[in-house]
Amino acid sequence: ISLTILPFVLGYQIWSYYVFRKRIDDKEHLEY
Repeated sequence: ISLTILPFVLGYQIWSYYVFRKRIDDKEHLEY
């Protein structure tokens, strides 16, 4: 079961990290 969930969790972490970094970049642009 863990083998089928592992790829999903890994992809979710990468996606959440990408969105989080994108939000920070947008905030910095708005501040400047």
